[in-house]
Amino acid sequence: MLNGVVFIAAFTARSQAYAQAMTHAGLAPMKMLTYGARGIHEKKAVQTKDQRYVRSSSAASTPELFLPDLSERLLTTVRREGWDHSHTAIKDVNDANFIKILFRFAPKLVIYSGYGGQIIAAQTLARGVPFLHMHAGWLPKYRGSTTIYYSLLEGDDCGVSAILLNARIDEGPLVSRQRYPAPPSNIDVDSLYDNAIRADLLVKVLRKYKETGVLPACSEPREAGDTYFVIHPVLKHIALLAQRNNAER
Repeated sequence: MLNGVVFIAAFTARSQAYAQAMTHAGLAPMKMLTYGARGIHEKKAVQTKDQRYVRSSSAASTPELFLPDLSERLLTTVRREGWDHSHTAIKDVNDANFIKILFRFAPKLVIYSGYGGQIIAAQTLARGVPFLHMHAGWLPKYRGSTTIYYSLLEGDDCGVSAILLNARIDEGPLVSRQRYPAPPSNIDVDSLYDNAIRADLLVKVLRKYKETGVLPACSEPREAGDTYFVIHPVLKHIALLAQRNNAER
């Protein structure tokens, strides 16, 4: 068990990936707190059309990458593993009652896997408990949203950066970074690959935390960066097409 670690999880594919990767690695949070409505990921199985292909054919390019089974509900994983779990219907992480529930568990570290667009309020972060976030971009070069596609457009590898949240978007203290190969062709990038590489670095960070009781240290890079916004569908298509062509060469 990861003493003092609380896992905040929305009902998303990312939370599914995190939970399955942690269990695969033999890691369990001290407490898990799910929140909001139990949406599509809990009402029915979510099938990824490329899952069979990915599991059988991508091993050569990503031999150590654990790929989650997105047809398995989040709470199915949690209950099978016997995690200490609570749920609240509150869907705003900044709601005063949500904060009361969270800090009732006396967390020393919070793993944050929230709903898209939700940002932890400054007054919550000021309480001194670190919130660990996995950003699917090589920081500080790629800040903001959907950066996995912008990196592909620029011919870069994919990257994940583990950071501690602060008042500035994707500018919190850097815990760890890792580069990953571009996704194999015909993989579901948004639901599967993006979340799998985030989960992979999360597990590496948590293993270090379990061994030492502290988060890994990462020197702050001096390289320049830009902030990106949600990619236009046309640019997204171009990024995927370019990657597919490169994979076929």
